Amino acid sequence: MRKCPENAKAFEASPLWVGLSFSMLLTLLLIAPVLAQGDLNNGAEANDAAAPVITFEDGYAAYQSGNFYEARQIWETVADQGDARALYNLGTLYAEGRGVNLDLNNARTYWNQAADAGHVRAMHNLALAHIASASALDTSEAAIEYGQALRWLEQAAADGFANSQYTLGKMYQYGLDVPQSDERAVEYYLASAAQGFASAQYNLGKAYRDGRGVEADNDRSIYYFTQAAENGHARAQNRMATRFARGDGVEQNDVTALYWATLAANQGDERAAENRTALLNRMSDEQIAEAHALVNDFSALN
Repeated sequence: MRKCPENAKAFEASPLWVGLSFSMLLTLLLIAPVLAQGDLNNGAEANDAAAPVITFEDGYAAYQSGNFYEARQIWETVADQGDARALYNLGTLYAEGRGVNLDLNNARTYWNQAADAGHVRAMHNLALAHIASASALDTSEAAIEYGQALRWLEQAAADGFANSQYTLGKMYQYGLDVPQSDERAVEYYLASAAQGFASAQYNLGKAYRDGRGVEADNDRSIYYFTQAAENGHARAQNRMATRFARGDGVEQNDVTALYWATLAANQGDERAAENRTALLNRMSDEQIAEAHALVNDFSALN
């Protein structure tokens, strides 16, 4: 069955992001687009009108099975009943070119309708679409696009959407058409991290380590790096591996270091793979077996 995560990782290889300038692509690598959803309660609720014979859930079942054309047909019918979820998912289909020809204008139109109905995921993706458009425009026109992006991100963030809170943090950290402010960035990271958003936790680890936007605090830095690592953030896992291997702010422990390095390496982190090799070369068989048991326990729980 096809899986469609509600909270995608920092970057999904999607046609939506093709053709961006390097600087804008770098920015989008740091934020979090969101894909099609199948939950019933997050975002705007369906219209109170009588339920259609064909339901939103029928469309999601088709989407998960890879029948995007059928999913589109169903969601178009449901969207006519005022269902914001269907509008949002139609936008996603057009953004990805699934079951339809790729059409970013249509994607934005559907997301705009869903966002107007209060759907936070639509607000988020619509904001990212505005940011993507701004990269190809001159300064005055780009400012309009950025303004729209900020409007939707701020609204979704105020509604508690962690992805948008994190994205606003990145915008303030890098001064992307807003006054650069490490302090504002940290405020948004804290709000997002409180909901378990791993990338926000990772950035807080760096902020407290470097004293950017907050007073440097090694203990809090380690706390947030650990939180992000436990939530599966590969770079945070490798940072914890390095700290335990060196005894940097924590008690030196090769078993724990190998545990974190292996988890990160298993996600394709090349530096973690190098660290893992270095640790294996200096550890006993008993230590290695202990670390691998920890890895297996983590994998079983996640």
